[in-house]
Amino acid sequence: MKKLFKGLFSIFLFLVLTSGILFAIYPKQSKKFLLESIATITPILIKSDPYQENKYGVHPLLYQKVEQMRLQLQKEGIYIKVIRGHRNLKEQARLYAQGRTTKGGIVTNAIPGLSFHNYGWAVDVVVFENGKPKWNNRHWDRIGEVGKSLGLTWGGDWKKLVDRPHFQLKIKDILLAD
Repeated sequence: MKKLFKGLFSIFLFLVLTSGILFAIYPKQSKKFLLESIATITPILIKSDPYQENKYGVHPLLYQKVEQMRLQLQKEGIYIKVIRGHRNLKEQARLYAQGRTTKGGIVTNAIPGLSFHNYGWAVDVVVFENGKPKWNNRHWDRIGEVGKSLGLTWGGDWKKLVDRPHFQLKIKDILLAD
């Protein structure tokens, strides 16, 4: 794990330095270059296949935390289901295009390779009432609270694109878990 972290840090440092130089010359293009470079390199360095240990294809630590969240909320009469775990790069590209080059509203700011879903580090959940998904419900704040109490990052706290169904592992947990 230390070797992987050292390699990732070296690549990250190279990209930051390169982007800094490019930013001085081409301010608008350099941010795009950095993001596209990271998105290209990351799937090569980090496993992007689904985890086989559980039905959502997510990291075992995430699965454990989401199950704890589900059971805690169930005790409170709130029933959630995971509707998406691992997402392949092709599906990520389709979602990223939505609202940009294809019909529909924008649902993600993550280009393929930069979504935690691509590595099994994120899930999306929804509340089910009477056997049907309820996207607009009064329970989101409580769901977010429980997820955060278990150490997850909640997309409901994001400023640019609020994503209440989204929960993901923290980077430190990913690095320490493997």
